[in-house]
Amino acid sequence: MTRYIDSLSQSGHGNKVLGYPAFETFDPREGSSLQKYDTLLFQWDMKQKYYVLIERDRLKNLDFSDVLLLIE
Repeated sequence: MTRYIDSLSQSGHGNKVLGYPAFETFDPREGSSLQKYDTLLFQWDMKQKYYVLIERDRLKNLDFSDVLLLIE
């Protein structure tokens, strides 16, 4: 079990809090105005993946009024 958990944390897949998202195909933020959402709040990995992202400065100020939800 520990090996499985370690492999998930190293691969970036699975449920996560903070860090960087592990998109399956491509990063939908690239080349768009969505690039400002540079910090992962959490990633929920079920049948679909849910990513909640925030701007780093907003997180530092604990301002959660503007977050991005991506569903893959």
